[in-house]
Amino acid sequence: DEKILTSWNSLMIAAMCELYLASKKEIYLSAAKKSNSFIKKYLFDGNTLYVSFHEKKLGARGFLDDYAAYIYAQLSLYRTSPDREYFDCAKKLCDKVISDFSDTAGGFYLYGNEHEKLILRPKETYDGAIPSGNSLMAYNLVRLSFLTDADKYKAAAQRQLDFLVTCASQYPSSHAMFLIALLHYNNPP
Repeated sequence: DEKILTSWNSLMIAAMCELYLASKKEIYLSAAKKSNSFIKKYLFDGNTLYVSFHEKKLGARGFLDDYAAYIYAQLSLYRTSPDREYFDCAKKLCDKVISDFSDTAGGFYLYGNEHEKLILRPKETYDGAIPSGNSLMAYNLVRLSFLTDADKYKAAAQRQLDFLVTCASQYPSSHAMFLIALLHYNNPP
């Protein structure tokens, strides 16, 4: 399979940013920025992310995991290279996720309002080898609440943490990314 996936590449961008912060080797930051440029050019259209790119064709509209991972990548890039463009993109996409993927009962649905309506609208919270979109959004909202001090992000972060704490209390080892978000929330930098 030769598709280029938004979510996986976004997680790689964040990992490269962490490697740069730990090693100060410019090659890692350069790789992160190059991958980010590719996503912006080929997988991002206005306010919409797409799942994949293959043979000059876009895949389906992005799911929660794609948006959450890309926001996470933008916040990681902003942390390593404080360019306002990364920060503004993270906020813009976070606002889209809040408006298009939110459930009034808490958490975020797997697919947004722009997707085909199915009988079920699942909300995934389990962190496996890849963190769930809900856990990544908890982290993203906590970070944005600290960076902006905006009430809308504070309220959204609190609501997301409250939603996920019930799931995590039943099986903590399957909610590692959420627990990192909770750690940051309870121990602000």
